[in-house]
Amino acid sequence: MLFKKITKSITGGGLLSSAAIYGLANAVSGAVPFLLMPVFTRVLSPEAYAYITLFTVFNAIAAVLIGLSLQSAVSRFFFMYSREEMGQHVASFAILVLWNATFYMIVWIIVFPLGLRFSGFPVSWLWTTIIIGLSQTLIQFRLVLWQVSDAPLQFGIFQVVSSAGLMALSVLFVVNFSLGWQGRILAQVLISTIMAIVVLFSLLRRGWLSRQWSLRHMRAGWKFSWPLIPHSLGGIAITLSDRIFVASFVGLSEAGVYAVAVQFGMAFDMMLVSFNQAWLPWLFKRLNADDLISKRGIVGFTYLLFAGILLTAWLFALILPLFLSFLVGSKFSGAKQYLLPVLLGAAFRGLYYLVSGYVYYSGKTLALTKATVFAGITSVTLCFYGTKWAGAYGAASSYLVSNFVFFIVVWWASARVFPMPWRSPSFRFS
Repeated sequence: MLFKKITKSITGGGLLSSAAIYGLANAVSGAVPFLLMPVFTRVLSPEAYAYITLFTVFNAIAAVLIGLSLQSAVSRFFFMYSREEMGQHVASFAILVLWNATFYMIVWIIVFPLGLRFSGFPVSWLWTTIIIGLSQTLIQFRLVLWQVSDAPLQFGIFQVVSSAGLMALSVLFVVNFSLGWQGRILAQVLISTIMAIVVLFSLLRRGWLSRQWSLRHMRAGWKFSWPLIPHSLGGIAITLSDRIFVASFVGLSEAGVYAVAVQFGMAFDMMLVSFNQAWLPWLFKRLNADDLISKRGIVGFTYLLFAGILLTAWLFALILPLFLSFLVGSKFSGAKQYLLPVLLGAAFRGLYYLVSGYVYYSGKTLALTKATVFAGITSVTLCFYGTKWAGAYGAASSYLVSNFVFFIVVWWASARVFPMPWRSPSFRFS
């Protein structure tokens, strides 16, 4: 009876149908590393596989420094302005990103080579992160607009086409052309550029990208988004710093093995992200009602999601080792020892997604930044010493603890900026 009421509540608001489409799109996107993993782990050495993982880390950093988290401003401003005004905002944000890419290039030349030498990643390949960062920022603008416009089908088609193209080019470059780990990076550069051009025409055609822009709109976007930049960098520290420390302290070979376990954690995280993409609009719509009974129901449903996410992670950690050697081959079978802490760490990140929505709704994103910076510093510290003392397993354990701390701190912050009846949940769903 309770399950039927919950299902009716969710589907009545469109959450389940949207989540199914977002879930399918992100499942396809998240499946790319898995579909490529049996190929790459047999064609590439653990060291080469580690290079691909390190590229993911530096690409994530570039995306934040270039994109300035402005997609969050697009999501928020959508509910405040007309289509014409939003077109001006998006145009202003795009120009701001282009300016910022120039600044990032200077930072790249001066600062980043130091970090790259520490990790072992070739400095000469960092230029690719600039192209991908610019392309992905423009793509994120379009994806967010589809999301807040309640257009999950368009969102899903774009994600599936992009993922299929990335997978095809990766196999072509790495296997057929024997370009090694460099082929995987070149494939991402090419597909990101192509899809960004498609997005550009789509934004112009639908009126979401105006030919008018202003410094006022830039300042508005910057004012909303700048607190999220340290937040995003802190998130990267929590989720990605372990790979750098494993490569530095343990070696590239073990970093490649560890990266296989991380790929499973990333796939689980993608599942949670897909649900969150439907959860946020659903949540915002119900919070607008400002009704205590509705809020108690939201809290009760959130607690059920907490339990479901943690249970799912635990089950995955039990089942996956049975098939690991078949999936990745004997060279990478040692990844099974890292699966439990990595998957539980991803689960706590999923719990963070659920509670962070209240902070976004309140607009007080500085609270989220403070929480993330604290958790990020904690993560880097734990991971540094954990990896130094216990190797890759210490890094995996630090990842778990860091994501738990992150979840708790953000939950506490959300309760301060947007109080909810966390102590009086309701499990009655109408």
